[in-house]
Amino acid sequence: MKFKVGEKVKIKKNLKEGYDFKYYVADEMEKFKGKTVTIYSVNSEAYRIEEDNMSWDWTEDMFEGLAIITKEELFKMPIGTKITTDLEENNIFVKVGENDFCNNDCDHIEYDNIKEDLSLDYYEGKIIEIQEPNYTTIYKEDKQVKEMTIAEIEKELGYPIKVVKED
Repeated sequence: MKFKVGEKVKIKKNLKEGYDFKYYVADEMEKFKGKTVTIYSVNSEAYRIEEDNMSWDWTEDMFEGLAIITKEELFKMPIGTKITTDLEENNIFVKVGENDFCNNDCDHIEYDNIKEDLSLDYYEGKIIEIQEPNYTTIYKEDKQVKEMTIAEIEKELGYPIKVVKED
């Protein structure tokens, strides 16, 4: 199989319901044409993608190929996104802010340090892999106070809470 789990691929724009591809294309699959999706699983004949909740079998002939991510798309990715560069050491950087990636040595790559082709100005290298975090972030920095019931808080956190009185 050509693509690996976690890779971003682009769905062909001419995808339409029917038997024009190796596997049948269902009408629900058409909404993904021209979109970038993430490979969730691979078997000997087909792929499953995250964006359709692993509902359909996709084949290589339905994909244009690996999706090329732009600099702007990279910086829209969530905090925790990892980029691997072709630098010899300390080559993995994690997104720690809106416009900032950092490695274990506290070296930073900021928006202005990355060119449109994803090469790096300061470090004279290139980004060779991008990996989004596989968790859902429920924290969002927001200056407004949000009113919530205990049930709503528990739903957001995913576990029950107990309110205690402060001393």
